[in-house]
Amino acid sequence: MTQPISVTVNGETRRTSAATVAELVRELDLEPEKVAVERNGEIAPRSTLAQVALGEGDVLEIVHFVGGGQGADNWTVAGRTFNSRLIVGTGKYKDFEQNAAAVEASGAEIVTVA
Repeated sequence: MTQPISVTVNGETRRTSAATVAELVRELDLEPEKVAVERNGEIAPRSTLAQVALGEGDVLEIVHFVGGGQGADNWTVAGRTFNSRLIVGTGKYKDFEQNAAAVEASGAEIVTVA
């Protein structure tokens, strides 16, 4: 068993014995397949969460996807139909590659430019 460490998750400090981001996500009663994670300012690709080790003082932002609504819950703006209601901005990311990874991980179909 791993010694507990202190990490910050979505602005709240907590103690955990989780060794990886995936273990922490499960500890939070979330499914690793349904989250987007930023660790210490870097996007952690969902496919790597089981390999991303947690360390003392890590700062994580974890967003989980919530399903619901109707099967065909799309919306139309300016004649274009979208399936996702998530709109991602470009202002937070250090470069295009990081922004593109976040958009891909989130499934967003609209990106605003800051």
